[in-house]
Amino acid sequence: MACPYCASELMPTPPAFTWWGGVIGAKLLHHAICPACRRGYNERTGRPNTRAIAVYMVVTATLIGGLMWLLYRG
Repeated sequence: MACPYCASELMPTPPAFTWWGGVIGAKLLHHAICPACRRGYNERTGRPNTRAIAVYMVVTATLIGGLMWLLYRG
C-alpha cells in the first residue's frame, strides 16, 4: 500500500517505541511510519491513527489511575 499522504511506494516501518504507546501501543494499533514523509498512519487501513491513539491513551491512563487508587487507598 502506498503512503496515503505522499503516495510513496517505499515500505513503511513500524516504530519500535512511541511517546504515546511505548513498546506495545504502536503494535496494537498497526501504526506505521512512511520513510519518505515521516508521517504515521494505520498500516492496514491507510487512515490516520489519531482517534485510536487518543482512545488508547485515555484507557491506559484510566487503568493506571484505577490501579494506583487501589494500591494506595486506605
